[in-house]
Amino acid sequence: MKLLRPLIIPLFTLAACSSGGASEASGDTTSGGEGHVAAAVALQAPPRPTDLSPVAEPSGHLATIRCGSMSTTFGAFGRLFGDPDEAEATVTRARNSETGSDALAALVDTNGGFESAFILVEDEPESVFAFRGPSMAAAAAGIPMAFHPEARADGSIYVPKGEGETARTRACSIEPAADAEHTRIVCASSDIALEASRQYLGRNFATPAPDNVVQFSVALDSLRAAWGATAHGGITLGATALESTLSEAENPILRNPAVVAAIVRLARDFLDDISSLVDEVSGIDATLTVMGDQLDVDANITITNASGSLTRALGETLSNGSAVSEDLVRNLPPGAVAYGAGHWNGRPFDDFVTEARDVVSALVRAGIQLSQGDIDALERGLAYAFRSTSYDFGVASGFDANVQPWTVVSARYANAAEATQAIDAMRQMVAVFRRPTVARAIDALFEDLGDDRPRFAQITEVRTNGLPRGSYAVRMPPFEILATRFLTARLGVDAPAQTPAPAMRETLVVPNGADLTVVQSVSAVSVYRGLATAGGIAPEIRAALLTPGASMNLVMRLGNIRMPNQPVDDDAGAPTFESVIGVEAGQALTLIRMSNSGSGSNLRFELDSRIEGVLLRGLAHANTQRRAE
Repeated sequence: MKLLRPLIIPLFTLAACSSGGASEASGDTTSGGEGHVAAAVALQAPPRPTDLSPVAEPSGHLATIRCGSMSTTFGAFGRLFGDPDEAEATVTRARNSETGSDALAALVDTNGGFESAFILVEDEPESVFAFRGPSMAAAAAGIPMAFHPEARADGSIYVPKGEGETARTRACSIEPAADAEHTRIVCASSDIALEASRQYLGRNFATPAPDNVVQFSVALDSLRAAWGATAHGGITLGATALESTLSEAENPILRNPAVVAAIVRLARDFLDDISSLVDEVSGIDATLTVMGDQLDVDANITITNASGSLTRALGETLSNGSAVSEDLVRNLPPGAVAYGAGHWNGRPFDDFVTEARDVVSALVRAGIQLSQGDIDALERGLAYAFRSTSYDFGVASGFDANVQPWTVVSARYANAAEATQAIDAMRQMVAVFRRPTVARAIDALFEDLGDDRPRFAQITEVRTNGLPRGSYAVRMPPFEILATRFLTARLGVDAPAQTPAPAMRETLVVPNGADLTVVQSVSAVSVYRGLATAGGIAPEIRAALLTPGASMNLVMRLGNIRMPNQPVDDDAGAPTFESVIGVEAGQALTLIRMSNSGSGSNLRFELDSRIEGVLLRGLAHANTQRRAE
């Protein structure tokens, strides 16, 4: 929660937050006697250049942030977070700290937008801000002569940093703009950064960003030149360090040569993909737009000639942009925390799935001696468990009245045979994992996590009398407890706040031609029988799930999270949604859409998220209360 505010409103003053410029600027005395001196001995505006065409991106340019009208955009963000007063104060801090002077801040037109560039100066990034100013003549008349301004031959005015009574924390340049009625006031903490960026920021953004919009883009070539070699070296070192750590592990299972080899093989392939991204990512950009009571975040990453197998697999999986069939979401139950719909193609991930299966196999076989028959059965079971499938889906997940999780999935395969194979795979997998020796071998991996830990031998089949032919159901313990105890017992992480103990839960699969309905709940059969009369999901959720053009759509209604209603000062720590955000959050939606609009080996991953302001205000309120404790 507490990360949302720093990522939005203070984004506008990224450099100002650490500079302390606002407090230094408050000591500026130029609005008094020195202001009269400036009026008496005015600086002559330099001649306007005939050529104001855009210039090349400066050397060492790392990133650019653009914002629409400061007053309008900051105000929109402030209303979105429920704190318009703070938004107005942010505008004042931004122009004062980033110009370094009250006198120069007074020239800033807060109805105009701004740009900020990040430049690499002597291996350190520095920020440069550009604001809209008045005409060149008005700017020249408004700069106190005590600042020692200097008119340049290129049509700009240089204002150096100053000390003493005329202290200024920034060096600035008043740059001519395409619009003769205005200028760009460009300021930086160093002359090197200012000189590198002043014409770029003054000329290249003649059209301002739209109001209520913040745009962010990364100059990847500069990033690679500065830190690419370091990134590659760190990735290589990480793989070597992992192998060394496993070989010296206290747990004999983890240092088993077959286990080490399997884990390192999977890790190296993953790290090789990350290493290829360092060289192949060709674009990163994001746009934040306030639309009334909603924040839309549109983030994109472009990869040219992708060679990483995992990256290409993800691109192939997300390449289907057709809408999901309406009947896959029609009977999803209301009251869920999260809904999803989309297309999943697991086959491109076959290589990684196989390597993950080999890791599990090596871990189990290193824990206990198995007969050849058990080994063969284990391999069959893992082949079923890690089976690659492709299907369209609609899904809903939430909590029941006892805070136990439930999930309902509607899946559509290519044909009825594939749907039947999915049920057969589950049936065979359960049969293998219930073999006494195999179950003991798997349990041996977690023998130090308590005698009351969930065990594979506890998996039982459930009768499906009265359900469609071919249905299958099993009851199993809450295996997520193993992950929780692993983190707390083996990694020294504090145990989470006390919540209702997870109960045994059922997984039910019901076929209908090429379709499967999968229900996981404490009582999956009861949930399935109630689906036809549940009433269906709200119209706005249905519309969001069926939006075409995205491979996957996810909708969250966080007000539906049911948690023990602890007070905000409870020893467990963070307040719950119900105790802080309250009923209001029940009306708030978060939408996430994912797709790949690239073609061939060129990928463009697009992530579009919409968050309602009522939720952001609730989160901000929660952070305020936590800080006050």
